[in-house]
Parts: sequence; C-alpha cells; structure tokens
Amino acid sequence: MLRQPVTLTTEEMAEKLGSDTQTVLAALEQLERMGYILNTCPQCNSGQNCKGCSGCSLASTQNISNIRIYSIR
Repeated sequence: MLRQPVTLTTEEMAEKLGSDTQTVLAALEQLERMGYILNTCPQCNSGQNCKGCSGCSLASTQNISNIRIYSIR
C-alpha cells in the first residue's frame, strides 16, 4: 500500500486493512524505527525527518502535529 502513488489517511489505510487507526499508526511508527520509511516534509522533500518549518504550507493547518507524511527509503 505504501508503494502506491496515492496519498491515504491512516483512517483509509485502516479501512483497507480491516484494522483500526491506532494499529496502523503503531505499524507506521515501527516501520520508521526500523528504517524502512521516513516521516518526511512534503514541501522541502529533503528526506529528513520533518521538525516543522515556518515556510511549510502545512504550518497553517490547525492540527499540524497530527500530520505525518511518509516516504519509502
């Protein structure tokens, strides 16, 4: 699913997997710890873990702490 060229929310992923969002989030975090995926900033596309930047278009989003965008290493 992560290799597909589409953007999915954790809710959409959970639905497709027949699971719940907490399980999907835990799996994504585990994959990140194992080095298979990166939590990346979509604007800078630098491959670095996103620490939040003032120039990011997502910075104005109300709940930016809940936004995670992953890419496969």
